[in-house]
Amino acid sequence: MVLIVEIIRKHLPRVMRVPAARIFLLAVAVIAYGTLGFHFIEGESWTVSFYWTFVTIGTVGYGDYSPSTPLGMYFTVTLIVMGIGTFAIAVETLLEFLIKR
Repeated sequence: MVLIVEIIRKHLPRVMRVPAARIFLLAVAVIAYGTLGFHFIEGESWTVSFYWTFVTIGTVGYGDYSPSTPLGMYFTVTLIVMGIGTFAIAVETLLEFLIKR
């Protein structure tokens, strides 16, 4: 574990200078946040939590899963805001790259 932390500490600043890597890491962080939250707050399995995160971030909302606790509802709101924000940052970075070209 210490080795993993040392590798991340050493290489993360260099990786974070690449815009695509920043967006990828941000998306992975949001997906992890959602999956962990749904698993521990709503008590869903890891598979259902992962699926529920993608449906929520994608603003699809099939209706097959919905929060059953007030904390789960508040958590879902934060996940929606983070998911839309991540998408907006990705679009902004892509447009910035295209405009500079």
